[in-house]
Amino acid sequence: AIPHFGNATTRVRLNDSIPSAISREFIRRTRYRIVPDPNEADALLTGAVLQYVSYPTITDPGSGRLSGVQILVILQVKLA
Repeated sequence: AIPHFGNATTRVRLNDSIPSAISREFIRRTRYRIVPDPNEADALLTGAVLQYVSYPTITDPGSGRLSGVQILVILQVKLA
């Protein structure tokens, strides 16, 4: 089971999308089955988003608008 992560940042819903993405990768890359109820799971992956930082990487020279961003997300994850 992979329940919703905690969130120590000001980014809203980031802690909702990360467990969903991790679940999709577990299903796609492994033989594990993700169950919604932690009480029925053989293992539990818990975590929290500790930090979120974004940096502009590319700027359009004509308009000066940002056209690329590098994002750094720091997680605390535990599999038990």
